[in-house]
Amino acid sequence: MKTILKYFLCVLVVVVGFDLLLGFVAKRYVTTHILPGDYQAIDYLINRSNEECLIIGSSLAINSLMPSLMEDSLGMTCYNGGANAQSMPYFETMLDCVFRRYTPKMVIFVLDPNELSRKGLGQRYNVLVPYYGCGHELIDRNLESKDAVEPWLLRSASYRYNRIWWRILLYHFIGYSNKSDKGFVPHERPMSLPMLKTIQNEDTVQACVDSFVRCMTICNDRGVKVVCVFPPGYYSPVNGAFQSVNVVEEECLKINAVCIDDSQDSTFLEHPEWFYDNKHFNIDGSVIYTKQFLQELKAHSQTQQ
Repeated sequence: MKTILKYFLCVLVVVVGFDLLLGFVAKRYVTTHILPGDYQAIDYLINRSNEECLIIGSSLAINSLMPSLMEDSLGMTCYNGGANAQSMPYFETMLDCVFRRYTPKMVIFVLDPNELSRKGLGQRYNVLVPYYGCGHELIDRNLESKDAVEPWLLRSASYRYNRIWWRILLYHFIGYSNKSDKGFVPHERPMSLPMLKTIQNEDTVQACVDSFVRCMTICNDRGVKVVCVFPPGYYSPVNGAFQSVNVVEEECLKINAVCIDDSQDSTFLEHPEWFYDNKHFNIDGSVIYTKQFLQELKAHSQTQQ
């Protein structure tokens, strides 16, 4: 019996020691290197961004607004902090991390017309696991609330980096070109034009409303100008106006924020050649829409004066 206990004790010591060693090496690498892929924008927003205007959103943001076209018109530096397949809890987290370091002058939320109907943290919120235990309270709290098992797994020093190593290895093999325009990533022109689709207008918008309101509140309390924009898509809604758009417009009115709803812009429905797919622009569409957005923003600013 004593032999078995000694054996299991030795195994436990080896496992814990190996876990701590891997965690130390991983943390050392993450804190001393610029991370590839999606982590490049995430790490920049959390640790180094200092731009006066921040664009927050999912892949819609990444492919819609071009900082290089915006900076002269806005008269301020700009960074596109969009992240693939993310939703409102992630946007709130990025704001929380940024505002702990500095306060930008403007935050632009690029939103999907069904944005507030998404439930939970989102499928890819756990991309933030490498930042667990690094002093970001909202990240820690959200990750621990995911399920009953996650808090125990997060005790492992190496578990936090499981999702990042394969990305690092992958980009070492296939290479990775840095984002070309301060977070903006252009889509090439597709081989064939997208086909017009219909999308369902979600009836329930309660899932992420609280998170959205907190985003608006923290910006308003800091004196940050807020702009919410719904870019055009190459689709038509099944049953009329989107509920999320209505809620966002109402919340924007409460704090005198700007809301630009281009989700059903008929001009873009006439030009499928501007799209990469039904929800994302190609490079031509990005240029055209960024210029249109700036004109609309200028018009709103003149109206509010």
